Amino acid sequence: MLFYAEELNKSENNIRKIAHMNVRERVIDLLLYIHRKFGQTNGFIDIELSRKEIADFAGTTEEQAIRILSSLKKESLIKTEGKRVGILEVSTLRAEIMEHKYF
Repeated sequence: MLFYAEELNKSENNIRKIAHMNVRERVIDLLLYIHRKFGQTNGFIDIELSRKEIADFAGTTEEQAIRILSSLKKESLIKTEGKRVGILEVSTLRAEIMEHKYF
């Protein structure tokens, strides 16, 4: 019972943190999460996600996700090639969402 109570508490804390993030922070959080879970080889994360899938996971619209990815690319924080995304500056992206301590 204590295990489930602790897991529920973690979930509630994560939802609360996500609710306070703006769209850019949610997209960055998603990129860092998939980077951590799937790793990166040849400069790209080892999973291909469409812009629609990125938007759905980040809880935003496809248009906003595309704008944010373009912005991150212009800032040389990520690189893209088709459905593949590579993170160039992990530490900079982590610093951007550090106030939420959720990555």
